[in-house]
Amino acid sequence: MMQARLSVLTALRGVAAWWVVFYHFREALGLPAGALLPRLLELGYVAVDFFFVLSGFVIFISYQQMFAAPTRGAYGRFLGRRIARIYPLHLVVLCAFLVNPIVIHLFSSAQAAGARYDPLYFLGSLALVQNWGGFAELAWNVPAWSISTEMAAYLLFPWIFIAVRRACRGIAMHFVCALALGAALAAVFTFAGCVSIGDKIPRMGLIRCVLEFALGVIAGQLYRDHRAAMDRAWPWHALAALLLVLAMCLFDQPNYLFLPLAFFFALLAFASGPAQAIPVLSSPALVYLGEISYSTYLVHYLAKDWVKFLSPQVTPLTFGIYVLAVLAASVLLYKLIELPGKAWVLGLLRLQERRAAA
Repeated sequence: MMQARLSVLTALRGVAAWWVVFYHFREALGLPAGALLPRLLELGYVAVDFFFVLSGFVIFISYQQMFAAPTRGAYGRFLGRRIARIYPLHLVVLCAFLVNPIVIHLFSSAQAAGARYDPLYFLGSLALVQNWGGFAELAWNVPAWSISTEMAAYLLFPWIFIAVRRACRGIAMHFVCALALGAALAAVFTFAGCVSIGDKIPRMGLIRCVLEFALGVIAGQLYRDHRAAMDRAWPWHALAALLLVLAMCLFDQPNYLFLPLAFFFALLAFASGPAQAIPVLSSPALVYLGEISYSTYLVHYLAKDWVKFLSPQVTPLTFGIYVLAVLAASVLLYKLIELPGKAWVLGLLRLQERRAAA
């Protein structure tokens, strides 16, 4: 049962990744404005918010034992494992973007790459600090801003873990703390004058990630400590998520008032609900898309750049080529870079630990 539930969450990660993929190339479909599908695609940027909440949940479930009695050694091992997970692929895809300004210089009439290829932003991306407040615009591999903020959430995880453990005692307090975090995020975005949760990413992306990651940690602890109660309550969590989404659609208010908590309740519903109630999310194909979703997320903007380089006219055929290119690149990067890169870094870390213990 536990494996089936984790498979559902993996599949959801794949769905979210492809929502972002379609969002960044939605104009190619030529869909009529105002229809349901175009409106859903225009909201594709909020899939990142689901990623953040899901990440906090999964990190808590995966590393709770390590931080039950936190130590410097545990913190170091945790960061090493997270770097092994995200950095090799990030580095390879970022370096692949170096070809873009060269091609622009050689073949574009403009000949100047422009602010999109700011050298300082590239250095910030190498260090995964590009979205910590030092830059006014997104550049290079644009979606990687969220990987930068995830790294910040990993650095803060022990303190988030301790704060959640101390503040959330009993089922009710978990929901009180979640509501407080949702209200805090809404207050910060309102004060900053944001019109949506995707507004002002270079300035607001970091706090957006950390607070939603913390929501996921709360959900993870709630799921771990009160699983039987969560299993019984999953239809109510699903209803709460649906009502929040409905309120967002009916009332002309910024979506940051509704979406973080909607994703919190949706995550609880999917984690606790019976997997057989949503069989499509347990299908091997969708689970595999979830497994390769990190590669999909990091490479799709590069695919978009190159499809547009080669075919400036955006058509449904162009969109089809883009989708196939993203899918093929995702599979190749997952097998050739993501998995071997993670294993290589973990091997280095184990070797260092053995040397330190000798």
